[in-house]
Amino acid sequence: MTYSSWKKIMVPTHIKEKKELILALAKEHTIHPLLMYQLFLAGIQSEQGVYHFLHPSSSNHHSPFLLNDMKEAVIRVIQAIHRKEQIMIFGDYDCDGITSTTLLTKGIQMLGGNVTARLPRREEGYGLSAKVMNDLPEGISLILTVDNGTSAHEAIQIANEKGIDVIVTDHHEVLGVRPNCYAFINPKRSDNTYPFPYLAGAGVALKVIQALFETLKLSFMEQCKELVMYACIGTIADLMPLTDENRLITWLGIRYLNEESSFLPTLFRKLLKIKQFDSTTIAFSVGPIFNAMGRISDPNILLDLLLRNYASLDEWVKVIETNTLRKNMTAQHVNEANRLIHDNCWSEDAVIVIHGEFHAGIIGLIASRVAERHKKPCIVINHHGVGSARSGNVPGFSIIQAIQSCRFLLKKFGGHTAAAGFSITPDELHISCFRHGIQQAAKRQTMKPIHHHYLVNCQIDAFPDTLFSDMARLEPFGMKNPKPAFQSCLQRPNFIKQLGEEHLLLGFGGKNAFAFSKGNLFPSLMKKPEINVLYTTNCYQKGDFLIKDIGFCF
Repeated sequence: MTYSSWKKIMVPTHIKEKKELILALAKEHTIHPLLMYQLFLAGIQSEQGVYHFLHPSSSNHHSPFLLNDMKEAVIRVIQAIHRKEQIMIFGDYDCDGITSTTLLTKGIQMLGGNVTARLPRREEGYGLSAKVMNDLPEGISLILTVDNGTSAHEAIQIANEKGIDVIVTDHHEVLGVRPNCYAFINPKRSDNTYPFPYLAGAGVALKVIQALFETLKLSFMEQCKELVMYACIGTIADLMPLTDENRLITWLGIRYLNEESSFLPTLFRKLLKIKQFDSTTIAFSVGPIFNAMGRISDPNILLDLLLRNYASLDEWVKVIETNTLRKNMTAQHVNEANRLIHDNCWSEDAVIVIHGEFHAGIIGLIASRVAERHKKPCIVINHHGVGSARSGNVPGFSIIQAIQSCRFLLKKFGGHTAAAGFSITPDELHISCFRHGIQQAAKRQTMKPIHHHYLVNCQIDAFPDTLFSDMARLEPFGMKNPKPAFQSCLQRPNFIKQLGEEHLLLGFGGKNAFAFSKGNLFPSLMKKPEINVLYTTNCYQKGDFLIKDIGFCF
């Protein structure tokens, strides 16, 4: 991408007329007018709206009983607690699944429940399966799924035959018939009555705990701060839109992480050298560690550490080392993927479909990196027929819709608009037909060009220090609440350093800017005297930057 595809945010006419109001609100809330303009663009255009955005309140939680089947689920769980029944929580191997399993298990244990938890290893496949049900320990009479279960029809049928009740809590799309379970809590239900359908799996699990505490007349917000932290991490790591209740969950979670001296934040401060938690530290430091355990190791190891709360530092060092190994594997696999793309001219396709020998736990990361580099959707299929897809945030494109159109070729599939997974017979015929089918499906969707927008032109070395603290007040940033971006035109870096093979560090007048996953641009950067940079802030305390894109001047 060149800088011609960066567009300065234009001021709509109705906002131009509100210039005095924007300046007045900026002064009232002691925030830079540029950032108040950003809030106006997001529809936050009143005194009350700005106040609630900057000062979220726990009283703004939606009632958990607006979720379909919540009442039935709560009655059944409380019954199981009182009867001392054996309850199992079954989650997923990614960060959202690990955090939601942890918080639901801890929450029910706080209420006196006899509960155990289990996560699948990646090689076992996603979700509650028939194998899990057939291997279930004796005595379990109630299963709660988190971040999965919507499509676990065979497993639930076996549970029904065994007389085991299953409560599904999930947030994935309902692509087929609803599961025949005791209760089905999913804000993506077609008959959904919940006002915000974009909760993460951890968010849905948190609502179950909230419903249980409210029913038992216990103080949810006072006693469940740790659980809100887990929901915050899961929501950010799963790339959920940080609007409405997700903003409240993540805002509160980040506040608790910074204020509390409990096990989790203390551990991260010590091992990861995190002084201040924000959306960036969670997205790029904490979340990847959780995800790495599910990608290339056993997520139950991490789950056990989280549930115990007193694990040794040596045990946690091993978890962090797993993430280091994952980083190295990812770099090697991305290089191989780029070689295959080049050799087969796959970059010319509307959707890049790569088939090769890749670790199943890394294919989602490969798809993300390729999609980011080529600015188009990517699907990676490994030699065992396991596939992972990312939309590349291409406007108007749904990756799950494209994959669903090829369902006759697939063994199973599922996912979201932006990300999906599936399995396919990995022979040449199936892969070739799938690649052709995906290209045809892409033509039936309206794929719009990707444009990055920025607020204003501002050289990096002239960036006002006061904007760092103002940016922090708009946290948490993420999907649907992106960090404001800025453009730096025709600027010459003082230095360019390569950080491993994948990343770069650039210096501008004494200020550092990190360019992650842009190591391939190093040779070109060394030849260009001046460059155009699209950037945003990185660490508020250090005052450094994150480069989103680089444009060359010809």
